[in-house]
Amino acid sequence: MGTLGNAVCRNCGRVFEREFGRQVFCCEKCRREKMNERRRAARRLAGEAAVEERIVTDSGAERGARYVSIKDAALMLEVSRPTIYRKIEAGELHPIKVSSRTVRISVAELLADSGLEAGANKGDFSVPVKLDEALEFYGVSRSKFFADIRKAGIRPRRISGVDFFPKRDLDRLFPAPVKYNRDEWYSVAELSEKTGMSAKHIRDFARKKSIGRITVGRRVLINRREWDLERFSKGQLDEEFLTVDQAKKLYRIGQGRFYEAVNAAGIQRHRDGTFVYFRKTDLDKLFRRTGPDVPDYVTREFICAKDALKTYHVGRRRFSEETAGAGVRKMKLKGFMWYSREDLDRIFGKGKK
Repeated sequence: MGTLGNAVCRNCGRVFEREFGRQVFCCEKCRREKMNERRRAARRLAGEAAVEERIVTDSGAERGARYVSIKDAALMLEVSRPTIYRKIEAGELHPIKVSSRTVRISVAELLADSGLEAGANKGDFSVPVKLDEALEFYGVSRSKFFADIRKAGIRPRRISGVDFFPKRDLDRLFPAPVKYNRDEWYSVAELSEKTGMSAKHIRDFARKKSIGRITVGRRVLINRREWDLERFSKGQLDEEFLTVDQAKKLYRIGQGRFYEAVNAAGIQRHRDGTFVYFRKTDLDKLFRRTGPDVPDYVTREFICAKDALKTYHVGRRRFSEETAGAGVRKMKLKGFMWYSREDLDRIFGKGKK
């Protein structure tokens, strides 16, 4: 394992072999002595009273303050707070202790460390706006907001413990929010709930059909009128159509037999996302009451169980018990159980025709 090279101690001037890359003192004693020396010098120059008077709540350097907090120091150098603490531990920065839990760092030392020059803060603060209000109004994420204002050289101003930003400069930096009439647009989430389609499928369909779309913040909105022209509304589908699963359950038929029958009859279908819909009237003609390929004489003299429950207004349990006890004539045909109308009329009375 190679060495990290030699260095000269910044306190005693002794040449020593580094144990880590940024080591500038030969030992802990030298580091402490140098830090104490810097603190004493800073106190002599500024004085405790001057330090407390010049503690500022914005970025510090912009208002001519000589000392700033850890947070403001990180903002000045555009680094994280842990980085500032690492610089302090390494002896590169020398904070002054103002109270038992508060320290401040010299602006001059920060500028020397970063190579920056003190200057006026960019931004017109005649119309200040809070951070949360800015994020909501401009519809941007927190990370993008800070990345863009940092590139533009804009720093917040802290007033009464709250960060404010220059609204007029933010108006130029971020696009104006889109104005729209909510009654003219569907949100993707709303369409997903109405149709059962995934958000990705909705966006892909709108793009494929050239349906009008706008982005408001993080939301994608779909033109309501253009969408309705291309798609059936949820209400129409519920009232006039059945999915394959709904049809199989209603008519008590398997999927293979269902598709065999609808394909042979040439029934039109409507695909909505992952669902296939068939018109109820078409399916009723094909499957309702008679079932597939049931002879006419059977439908005249017999009735299937599911229709008998509705005709005689009885529950399934009562129907099973009384028909079994009375010896009702029945037959199984095409997967359905059929019961004699004459026998059922005798047990339950005349049913509705």
